[in-house]
Amino acid sequence: MSVAAAPVLLRAPESKNGHHGNEPLAVWIVRIWESNPPPGEEALEWLLITSHPVATAEAALLVKTWYEWRWTVEELHKAICVPFTPPGCGIETLCFQHVDRLQPAIGILSILALTLLSLRDAGRTPQAKDRLARDQIDEEYIEVLSL
Repeated sequence: MSVAAAPVLLRAPESKNGHHGNEPLAVWIVRIWESNPPPGEEALEWLLITSHPVATAEAALLVKTWYEWRWTVEELHKAICVPFTPPGCGIETLCFQHVDRLQPAIGILSILALTLLSLRDAGRTPQAKDRLARDQIDEEYIEVLSL
């Protein structure tokens, strides 16, 4: 894989949608591409836009790593936000009036969402059908969920 990066200025759109000024936005473009793809295969190429300064190869690879985690973050967001009917935690359906009540709920539901993703991934392994629940999650979880 080859990596290159450069700072660019993005012009403000002429038609206004949302809240933004007229000043250009300073960002970095990181290009990651396959310079020698396997025979008969199309070369992979990513163009990433970031506000993170990318003045070194290490910084470009860090941005690449963040992007690689994007799908995991998307899955976590889905697990947190999808309504309580499987497979989500329904965080957007909570009716708290105050932040001090909402923040603990977000913390608990975030842990639950991570557990759901972990169980989903464990359930997709070839050994899943032979594994007991207690081999995958704490006994306390099983006790509480059994009630």
